[in-house]
Amino acid sequence: MKESYTKGRYVFNRQFSALWASYQQVDFVSLSLVPRFSGCIITGANPMGKIYSKNENRRFNLSLSSALFRQHCHFITLWGAAKDNRHAELSFYCQLSPHQGISLARRFKQLAIYTVNDRARVELLSCVDSAFVSDLGSIDSYWQCSARRYLKLRQQF
Repeated sequence: MKESYTKGRYVFNRQFSALWASYQQVDFVSLSLVPRFSGCIITGANPMGKIYSKNENRRFNLSLSSALFRQHCHFITLWGAAKDNRHAELSFYCQLSPHQGISLARRFKQLAIYTVNDRARVELLSCVDSAFVSDLGSIDSYWQCSARRYLKLRQQF
């Protein structure tokens, strides 16, 4: 029993490490300029790193946005997208503390969130292993205000 658990954990860690690397190569695509408040960027899509259908991800994100409304949390929508647009997830830039963001993301079975501090620096935080933290730099390096790309991603994903 213990051997299979350890082997399963190793496979998960290897898969998570690959996802972690891809999470660091992201663009935040929005219809608005960079918000000037600290907070977290969270998605409801693809829980536990498993790929779901467009309709399932819509349901997950609807549940997440409903939870944000119930908490009276200010947020804007954006796309967290791979640089090459091969993958994107609708996400929410929420006015939450890192602790609140991780707690909410765990509720929606997310592996990681992005946080933006009051100096506009982005960190990638793991929701499953506190050893995984990456300082990504200024949000301006990742933010794209592009209606064309936003709408393209909306159609595709």
